[in-house]
Amino acid sequence: AKRSASPANSQLLEVQVVDAADSITYNAHDADDALFLDMDCAILGASAEQYDRYVRQVRQEHVWAPGGAFRKGRLAFVSAQLDRPAIFHTEPYRQRFEAQARANLERERAALSR
Repeated sequence: AKRSASPANSQLLEVQVVDAADSITYNAHDADDALFLDMDCAILGASAEQYDRYVRQVRQEHVWAPGGAFRKGRLAFVSAQLDRPAIFHTEPYRQRFEAQARANLERERAALSR
C-alpha cells in the first residue's frame, strides 16, 4: 500500500522517525554486548568516503520518510552519538575508530544542520 503524502501523515511520520532515533540506546550490559555494539557501530569510524556511502545507503533505506522528517531523526541520532562520552565501549574500538567516528559524525551533523 502506498502512503499518502498528506500534511497530517507527513507530521505523523516525522514524529515516528524522531521518536525512533531518540529511542536508540547503545548501553552495553556485559562484555559481549559491548563487543557486539562496537562491531555494529564500526562503520561510524570508517574512512570519510566509506562513511558517506553508508549515509547515502541509510537514506535509501528510509526513502519513505519525508526529507525533513528524515533529517530531524538522523540529526537526533548523530547528536546522541556525539553527546556520549565515548561512542565505542571497548578500548580497542575506541583506539581504532573513535576519532574518525567523531569527525564523520560532526561532518554529517554540520550537513544536516544546513
